[in-house]
Amino acid sequence: MPSKKLSELIYISFLVLFLAIPILIIDSSTNHSFAQGNSGNGNGNGDGNSGGNGGGNSGGNSSGNSDSNTKSNNSNQNVAKDNSTPSFNSVMKGLNAYKANKNAFENANSNSQVGRIASYVDAIAVRKSSFSNLLEVQKKKDDFLSSYEGRNSEEIETDITNATEALNSLTFEIQQIQSQLNELDQESESYSSDLESLNAQLTALDEAQQTNITSLETLENELEASIEFNNGLASLEQEVDVANTAYQDAINIADNALNEATGNQNLSAEEVQQIENIISTLE
Repeated sequence: MPSKKLSELIYISFLVLFLAIPILIIDSSTNHSFAQGNSGNGNGNGDGNSGGNGGGNSGGNSSGNSDSNTKSNNSNQNVAKDNSTPSFNSVMKGLNAYKANKNAFENANSNSQVGRIASYVDAIAVRKSSFSNLLEVQKKKDDFLSSYEGRNSEEIETDITNATEALNSLTFEIQQIQSQLNELDQESESYSSDLESLNAQLTALDEAQQTNITSLETLENELEASIEFNNGLASLEQEVDVANTAYQDAINIADNALNEATGNQNLSAEEVQQIENIISTLE
């Protein structure tokens, strides 16, 4: 039979074990709930704190963050779509819209795609107008050139120089004949024949001088017409230069406007022609 001391020891051991069981059960339950709660954190905050953090975080963050992220993604997509790089297709669509309703483009913001397309349409109109003006001025110059049948100033001035020298020479010869006439000796037997000969020479020189003077006047008038023509031609050439500069500037402006409308994309010649074909129907 066990001793009294051994019996007390066995009794105390049973008592400790009996008291520990509820604590282990409570601790196990608590850890299980906490484990469920942590598991819930992995899924989000859904229905609140009831049922542990697990159910709460599961329904909330999972659903909430998912909806939030979806909306954010959609929002970003919309922003990307609004700020998308302009393209050939966007220009074609914009031009068709412009064709359908020009008034919608009149007050468009110049920084918007609609405004950029409208600016390009305006630039094309200016380019065409400046080209027409260039052709008109060029034709005016060509008509002016064809209307003048005279010689150039250099040739006329050469003839004037030669005619002036000839006139000076005739004048000198006339003076010589007149001097000889003044020196004739009336007592000389050859006086009559000498007088007749000198007068004949003087008459011929006078006629030659008069012809030369008339020719010189004609040359002077021809030179005046040539100078007037040259001045008119110079003025028209200046007009052509101005018109050509305006046309080249209009080309550059139209090219820049197209680059703005297409986001500086390189377009093929066929694509540019398609764009301009639509613009040509807007007039």
